[in-house]
Amino acid sequence: MNPKILLAALVAAAATAVAQDKPAPAPIRPVTDTYHGESIADPYRWLEDYQAPEAKAWVAAQDAWTRKELAALPARAHYVKRLAELEALPSDSVAARGPVAPMLMRNGNLFYTKRKAGESQPKLYVRAKVNAPERLLLDPAAGREAGAPPRAIAWFTPSPDGKHVALGIAEGGSERAELWVLETATSRFIDGPITRADVAAPSWMPDGKGFFYNRFAAGKSEADRYSDSQARFHALGAPGEDPIVFGNAHPATKDIDKLHFPNVFVDPSGELLYGFVTRGTERPYALYVATVKEFRAGKIQWKPVFGFDAGYEVPQPDEFPPLALRDGRLALFSRKAGPDGQVVLLDPRKPAEAPKTLYAAKDRPITYYTLTREAFFVREQDGPVGRVQRIDTRTGAVKPVAMPVEGSATFSQPNPEADGLVLVGGSWTQAPEWLYVAKGSTKAVVLPLIDTAALRAIAILDAEVVQVTGHDGVQVPMSIIHAKGFKKDGTARALVSGYAGYGLVDEPVFSRNFVALVERGFVIAVCHARGSGAYGERWHKAGFKATKPNSWKDMVSCAEYLGANGYASPKRIAGTGGSAGGITIGRAVTERPDVFAAAVIRVGSLDLLRSEQTANGKANIQEFGTIALPDEYRALKAMSTYHAIADGAKYPALLLTHGFNDPRVPVWMTTKSTARFQAATASGKPVLMRVDMDAGHGVGSSARQRQVEAADVYAFLEEFLP
Repeated sequence: MNPKILLAALVAAAATAVAQDKPAPAPIRPVTDTYHGESIADPYRWLEDYQAPEAKAWVAAQDAWTRKELAALPARAHYVKRLAELEALPSDSVAARGPVAPMLMRNGNLFYTKRKAGESQPKLYVRAKVNAPERLLLDPAAGREAGAPPRAIAWFTPSPDGKHVALGIAEGGSERAELWVLETATSRFIDGPITRADVAAPSWMPDGKGFFYNRFAAGKSEADRYSDSQARFHALGAPGEDPIVFGNAHPATKDIDKLHFPNVFVDPSGELLYGFVTRGTERPYALYVATVKEFRAGKIQWKPVFGFDAGYEVPQPDEFPPLALRDGRLALFSRKAGPDGQVVLLDPRKPAEAPKTLYAAKDRPITYYTLTREAFFVREQDGPVGRVQRIDTRTGAVKPVAMPVEGSATFSQPNPEADGLVLVGGSWTQAPEWLYVAKGSTKAVVLPLIDTAALRAIAILDAEVVQVTGHDGVQVPMSIIHAKGFKKDGTARALVSGYAGYGLVDEPVFSRNFVALVERGFVIAVCHARGSGAYGERWHKAGFKATKPNSWKDMVSCAEYLGANGYASPKRIAGTGGSAGGITIGRAVTERPDVFAAAVIRVGSLDLLRSEQTANGKANIQEFGTIALPDEYRALKAMSTYHAIADGAKYPALLLTHGFNDPRVPVWMTTKSTARFQAATASGKPVLMRVDMDAGHGVGSSARQRQVEAADVYAFLEEFLP
């Protein structure tokens, strides 16, 4: 029989069987590994082969049973209806982070992705000027057949003149993008596809006739998927394989490690090229320099400017390139003078010269910075609140930027050639507004990219920030969102979340989902645990590798605070976290199951001893550690939920969710942990697993997919927080 037909039959049979019966427990087939003299049993290793027919059938059976159970919950119909109503409000959303955030060009063009009310996926738009009418450039779902996997824009980079856009398109939430080139005048694809362009990060030549980009190597195993990527150059319309210009396959830079990510970026002057090398999630990077003249002559000679040990880094792990002034000097971020950071200017042609300090943090850590043609802008972190400073590049004068609301301050994609800055600001209680700081100004004014009137009319939310005493006496900030007029009588339900990884900040952001929960009497709490960036790099390193236990202990402390201070009934508290936040909630639940009545773990990183076997695992060694070193192995074991699950423990009701096509955290992290929780728990409460076969890590999921999952989760929480 054809293997695909056999697999389909197995999955269909499993789904049919569970329509009546709870699926059987996962078979135990232990494998024993030895780490530094310690034997560790892994009873469900076979589930790591998640594409195998037996594993896939078991997942399908679990998912079908879970969906049947969730569909029967009394509150689910309400949440399906209410979330659809909130989604249908006449309000748009523009992506605020990463390579799909808006980009302002030197000629005033503004490119951005936007999803209008009722639409499934964001589309690409352009404006001739920031306040000009918008024009649709690309609908990634156009021409798709009904039932086809969702297709999403993974990243985009316009050419300097705005005539073309290089963009990545990925299907099914996989983030495995193909590179295409769109002509803006006609909205036609004029080039592509180029495969294996997941993190291409294109940088255009000044004439707009070609660009540098990163491409993954062909034929790699899943664990080595990101190995040996190379920076290439693509001339528009050129056939055949694009030449390698930077990376370990180029003779001038063959010393670059196979796990490093090489990219090439063009200086705004159009005279220099920067070879930018990153190591996974690490913030330090190495830098090389060459000339455009050498490249055009086919004799590019890369010269090192500084290495990883020089102390220059990106302030957040977003991996944007070095930002350059038109005179060729680089604006670099460093912590050599202190952990809160400083921005310095360095001439890459004179690397031996001492850099000039342009701006140094004083009372608050720098967590982001960007550059326009006339000014630097830095975001300083005041707990969960972002504060923006403007630094004149000629005089060094520093002035605060007046924001319309205190809360988040997220910058758009950097472009040192732009006149003015585009950013988004918002709070837990107010819908975000896109803002524009014009050339020479220190005031952020509303930029009408989106209509938020309907959301701003929702005035039921109130928020506060409290300080929670952690397990070791350290004060941990927690944001609490509840209804206006809320009374702390100790009866409410509460949902506490935490991410606590990579030094990222849980910035105040308005959520329609929060509205749906608060309307039903929930209190929402966000624990800014150690491991996050609430207080800069020192706070990050306090929940990092050997200190990672502080992350989940802080979450436990925050949950207990809610019960002890009247925000919620101690018996009606749930926890949640996703991705790296799966460590935080997973270990909080396994260490203190008595604190939580229920928990939801989304796309969780849960088996840290096996993470290096995944595509993204080696890139995360700097953040979490490696099993190759005894001390880091012990830290990984301590933060691994899968290995902390204890037989006979009374675990809360658990719902684990994942996308089957997740490229960042493989779905088997969830399937193995589900099997282990189901076998171990003695509470009598359910352990449910929900797997979306047409989704990944959440990136690229449709609005409908997100709504249905949220309805399932919230109905689950109501059921088990009685």
